[in-house]
Amino acid sequence: MFRDNNVKTLKAMAVGRSNNLAVIRLICSYFVILSHSFALRYGAEHSQRELLDTISHGSLGFGAFAVGCFFFFGGYLIAGSAARSHTGSSFFKKRLVRLLPELLFLVIFLAFILGPLFSSLGFGEYFGSNQVLLFLLNAILIPYHYLPGLFMSNPYPDVVDGSLWTLPVEFCCYIFVFCAYKLTHFDKKRYLAACSICLIPTIGYLLAAYPAQVSIVRPVILYWLGTTAYVFRDSIRISRKAASISLAAFLCLLAAGLSDLAMIVCFPVFVTWAAFYATPLKASLFLNKHELSYGIYLWGWPMGQIVVQAFPTIDVHGLSLLSFILAGLFGMLGLKASNMLTSLAHKAWQNSN
Repeated sequence: MFRDNNVKTLKAMAVGRSNNLAVIRLICSYFVILSHSFALRYGAEHSQRELLDTISHGSLGFGAFAVGCFFFFGGYLIAGSAARSHTGSSFFKKRLVRLLPELLFLVIFLAFILGPLFSSLGFGEYFGSNQVLLFLLNAILIPYHYLPGLFMSNPYPDVVDGSLWTLPVEFCCYIFVFCAYKLTHFDKKRYLAACSICLIPTIGYLLAAYPAQVSIVRPVILYWLGTTAYVFRDSIRISRKAASISLAAFLCLLAAGLSDLAMIVCFPVFVTWAAFYATPLKASLFLNKHELSYGIYLWGWPMGQIVVQAFPTIDVHGLSLLSFILAGLFGMLGLKASNMLTSLAHKAWQNSN
């Protein structure tokens, strides 16, 4: 990253909750919903394009941008969690407590409440289908997208929650980060040596299979870049000028159709500056205490499907806004329910010991 010795290091800036990270993630959760709204309203093969998709000649949409943001900052934050965890069990316990309770609430609520209410089938036929049980696999990070008779006549039929595919990928990244820490303890030289080994299959993929599975590979690379930023955080300095240059270069590369290069080379610089170096927004104080982006991300797609089913002629921006509001409400409900579930589980664990 760009270096300026007159600017504080990333390690000095990324301390505590005085940052814009929660605001950025909330904006990104809307970007995901906006991007999905085009497909949910017009179908998987829609020709309508969002602004970023138009600028990049179809190579990068707001959804892919947002997922990249989630993964990059995830790599940075989870690296810190690994470094602070004394054991593997404590690390993965924290990760599962963060990931699974809200997901479990979503899956159960969709399968047993919203599913039968919005299904074209009767209750008996709905609950008689093995798809209901298969849908519960989502709670253990095995994606299954269907519920009986749900959203069959929508422009993007059948798929109940198309956002869930990222969760098992994210969990695999947790494993990668923890293994990297155990092998290197984030010593810079040892970390670079380990990364050089991983670089060989990555280059092999890029040479042999690109752009196949780029929607998965690019977020994983960004996760690795986020982890690398954590390892070298005491050497990284990002000035406002460097952030501006990286953003300009990002847009130029997008206009040239080089979105992957833009995301890997330029994107980490200006989003890191925006998160940790820019003056914290007032909304950050609230959002950093009440993290809603994960819940909104989980609920955005099914809320969009429900809105399209209820209002088939709604325009994309109205769909995205209404889906965002509904996802926020259900996300808050899921957060409260998951906190209650986690608290009860913790008390039960303490009592058993």
